Amino acid sequence: TYAGIMTLLFFFWVYGIVSFGFDLKNKFVPAVRSLRRRASRTDRPLSVPPTAVAQSSDDPLI
Repeated sequence: TYAGIMTLLFFFWVYGIVSFGFDLKNKFVPAVRSLRRRASRTDRPLSVPPTAVAQSSDDPLI
């Protein structure tokens, strides 16, 4: 009976490790990636500020 109980406990231990691995892969890693993408998007300045854009001379609204 001792070996059976230890096998059962080992099964639940392995199940917990595998579940944690899947949680990391499917929840935490994508969340960290999206946060890093969002942070890199907000930290990067615009190439040309909108106020510095000049209108061309052939623009009919001038």
